[in-house]
Amino acid sequence: MRFRLSDLPSPGRLAVGLFCVLLLGFHLSAQATLWVQAGEGSMPSTDEVLWKYHGNPSRTELHEVFDLSLPRSSPHAMFWYLDPQATPDSMERVEARRSVVLDWVGAGTPREGWEPVRQVLHEQGICLECHGAGKEKPDVLLDTYEDVVRLAQPGRGMTPGALLVSAHNHLFAFSVAALLLGVLVALSGLRRGVAAALVLAAFVGAAVDVGGWFLTAAYGAPWQTFVVLGGASFGLATTLMALLVLDEVALGGWCAKRLRLARPDVEPDAR
Repeated sequence: MRFRLSDLPSPGRLAVGLFCVLLLGFHLSAQATLWVQAGEGSMPSTDEVLWKYHGNPSRTELHEVFDLSLPRSSPHAMFWYLDPQATPDSMERVEARRSVVLDWVGAGTPREGWEPVRQVLHEQGICLECHGAGKEKPDVLLDTYEDVVRLAQPGRGMTPGALLVSAHNHLFAFSVAALLLGVLVALSGLRRGVAAALVLAAFVGAAVDVGGWFLTAAYGAPWQTFVVLGGASFGLATTLMALLVLDEVALGGWCAKRLRLARPDVEPDAR
């Protein structure tokens, strides 16, 4: 007789079920993070994926910190420091001083245009209180023309070091989740072809996703499409596996049978 997850004693089924519930919660929180942080109110577009890994040539670090759409509570919202007395209802000086800096960036950061920018950063705002030599943020200096020009370079995406750290962490998590769910669906009443397809989609999706990061970082478009497709494959496959395993341990595979995903030799569960 073939062993099935539904044959586990109730503590075993409870453990497997709670694991799947927590994994589904992880997927929901990941999607919420993409929606709120990466997409800023929508799912990230393929262009935003490209910019994350390869960089946005039209947007510099100065554009990022002087983005007026950032809430005041954001640690990246530096435009408020262009006018210490500014409020959300009184932004005229902030907008004018921001324009001085970003117009200079758009003009190619000419040295002859540095003086108005220096006045904004050094005299009219309070930027040097943190970003001056010997201050709280010495890694981002605004003291000299050369310091600010470095922040006005086109976006370059993730650094190789950050990319390797992210890949190291994600590949481990992806492989463990795919392995555990793959073993669980193999012990369910699912058709072997269905279980194999889900396992393959999870592992291949993870590999394509992370591989797409490096290809996008190195070559740009259209490799960001691999990131999107690989992530979607992994996410959809593991979500379906978690739901089908929950169906198995809680309902004896009732949903899988109704959807004709169960093997024909699986008898209806009386539970």
